[in-house]
Amino acid sequence: TIDDKTHDVDSKEEKEELSSHGPKVILVVEDEPRVRRVAMRDLKKLGYKTLRAENADIAKTIIESGEHIDLLFSDILMPGEMNGRMLAVWTEENYPQIKIILTSGFSKSVEEVDIEKEQTESFPLIGKPYPTAELAKLIKSILAEDL
Repeated sequence: TIDDKTHDVDSKEEKEELSSHGPKVILVVEDEPRVRRVAMRDLKKLGYKTLRAENADIAKTIIESGEHIDLLFSDILMPGEMNGRMLAVWTEENYPQIKIILTSGFSKSVEEVDIEKEQTESFPLIGKPYPTAELAKLIKSILAEDL
């Protein structure tokens, strides 16, 4: 029972630490269901609250709804009229308090990479597949910019 109580105290302290700042909310925008599930699972394990959107249009609706979002984590290439880069630009213009990280897993030609780099250079970009530790470090540094 002593071990149980010690464990309870540790859990309680961890929860109080999280709740004092509130868990950060990350909107995951990914059209591939399996990739979206893995990203959300990993982010939850890291202590973040997650919201999900299958495409940029749904993400835009969620953002416009007034839901509190600390970070937009979006794939670049998605079906629909708006891709992840366009969503990032729109979010930055209309909701500058929301931090942004873009991700992409497609291999491209040199010309496409140059164009994409130019279009996304104002946003942090992490390639897929990304190690959870690398994503965690990037998110932590982006969210710390507020402090």
